[in-house]
Amino acid sequence: MSLLFVVALTLAGAQPERAPYLQPYYRPGLLMQLLAQEPEPAPIVQTPDADALPLPPSPPSAEAEPAGPPPLPSPPPSPDAGLNLEAPQLGPPPSSSGAAGLGIGPLTNLVFGGTIDLRYMSSNDEPVGMGVIHVAELFATTNVGDYLALLVEQVLVTSDLSSSVGQDHGFVYVTIANLPVLPEGTAFRIGRFRLKYGIDAKLDAPANPLRPPAYRTLGLLSDRALEVSGFFGPVDYVVAVALGPDTLWKDVVGPNGAVVGQLQTDALNTSRPVLGRVGFDIGSGWPAFGLSGYFGKNYEVDAIDGWQSGELMNFGGALDLSRLVLKERGSLDASWQVWRLKIAAEYTLGHDGLAATGPWLQAVFARTDISILPELLTVQLQYDRLHDGKVGSSDVGAAGLGVKWNLNDSSWMRAFVQGNERLVIGEPSAWMAGAQLLIAF
Repeated sequence: MSLLFVVALTLAGAQPERAPYLQPYYRPGLLMQLLAQEPEPAPIVQTPDADALPLPPSPPSAEAEPAGPPPLPSPPPSPDAGLNLEAPQLGPPPSSSGAAGLGIGPLTNLVFGGTIDLRYMSSNDEPVGMGVIHVAELFATTNVGDYLALLVEQVLVTSDLSSSVGQDHGFVYVTIANLPVLPEGTAFRIGRFRLKYGIDAKLDAPANPLRPPAYRTLGLLSDRALEVSGFFGPVDYVVAVALGPDTLWKDVVGPNGAVVGQLQTDALNTSRPVLGRVGFDIGSGWPAFGLSGYFGKNYEVDAIDGWQSGELMNFGGALDLSRLVLKERGSLDASWQVWRLKIAAEYTLGHDGLAATGPWLQAVFARTDISILPELLTVQLQYDRLHDGKVGSSDVGAAGLGVKWNLNDSSWMRAFVQGNERLVIGEPSAWMAGAQLLIAF
């Protein structure tokens, strides 16, 4: 029986104490939160790993502001004192002196920053790369009046491992939110960005190399897309239509039967990916749940016990750029914050092809973030396991450990190690270690 993705949502009523276009699980993008400001006591600059960046309040004007949308109620203060990197409570967006009715105005809240990611990789205790710069990046964000915000990232390619950088970096998109003609909480995003699916929508993606299984279960998680999001009471939603892969790479075989090169061809993708997530969160102290669905063509992914050459895919997966596969996926995720623990889990089920005769895929994921020193030091532990259902393929499990230190409100550094489950018991294994630094000002 085919796996169908049906989302029916008929809830009414807005929740006035929530800031518009912000959902409890869904950090709607670094720039969407550029449209909001912290009421008090001081602005907190959010880093791109949490895909959110609160802004300082606009300075008071000596003259009256022109007509614009009325201010919205501020949300209640967060129950956790201090820095909240994952889901900051934000107030209403600032008003600008743009054209009346359009909200178009000068650039405000301009933020610059940069990040660098160093990695060391090993396969079966043989080094694959030593001290490589996986990515170096510059980014800028800004508001454009009341309703528009921009994000631009410039990736500085510095190593041969750059083929997977596009999953986490190089985003360019525009966020449109808070339009008075639309229901409260509605927002649009267009450009190239990280798609919201499963538990990945709630974690500190995309900068964290300890990735959830959506990379391998879907094939690609970042794409050119159009997205709409919003909320109705405790229910929030996000739906996106992506372009999907548009090129294939085919091997060119020489006269002696050896591969002499590759040829790039048009993928002719007639089934563009459609994906979405519906979440339910009644507030602090209670578990939050989400249901996600995906339908469309994407690159095929095979489960492998190690690293793919060139790191095209995350650990434990091999991305096949030579063919597209129609995929149906469904995921159930849950998250819960208890004291200093943030617990997250996901289960994914799906198959390839229109009929259920294709291989069935299953994936499980669990992660705990432990706040050792609030606002300063966090330890992250995670485990995931993938079963792709293909003949001759075996299950692949991976474990990860990360330690993150907040240098200040806008900068952090992280050390991490990730590898297959044999690494835990000391057997020859494939693993990766690295360090990251991000600074914003």
